[in-house]
Amino acid sequence: MPWSKDEQRSFLITIDTEVHRLTRLVSNLLDASRLEAGVVHPHVVHVAIDDLVASALATIDTQHRTIDLDIPLDLPLIDTDPDLVERIIANVISNACRFCPSTDAVRISAGVFPTHAEIVVIDKGEGLDISKRASVLKPFERLSDDQTGVGLGLSVANGFATLLGGELRFEDTPGGGLTVSIILPIPETP
Repeated sequence: MPWSKDEQRSFLITIDTEVHRLTRLVSNLLDASRLEAGVVHPHVVHVAIDDLVASALATIDTQHRTIDLDIPLDLPLIDTDPDLVERIIANVISNACRFCPSTDAVRISAGVFPTHAEIVVIDKGEGLDISKRASVLKPFERLSDDQTGVGLGLSVANGFATLLGGELRFEDTPGGGLTVSIILPIPETP
């Protein structure tokens, strides 16, 4: 029996979603292996933060979440590895989309300060207990058995941030949820 156009469209959307999910899984597995082996070497160039965020968003399934961008277009360029930072941003946003209620937006803001650049991803999900924050940065650590994913996204993001001399910072979102700040150092100019 032939499928209707709506059934075909639904199947194609499901296939596309699953291909994106599997691609992210394989990428995270490869990245985790490369980090473990110590074979990731940053390639630093001048790059705009808004371009990094746009590139990261193009690579992930936002799970139909609204993304609220608050990134000034006049931010100065930063010196960093755009491929690594794009992966950091993509993994953090993907995580926020997974846990944010479908009725709430994931908010992304950014700023550049004298010593660092900061990209902030805010969700209104359940949040993350302070006692569990260090454990989600370990490979294959998941908070419970009923969650999707294999526990690599934040581990890879943290590994890349650390490699670049930066870090991920976790804070409670006022009103509930999790705020993740991606801190990237800005090298001192002589």
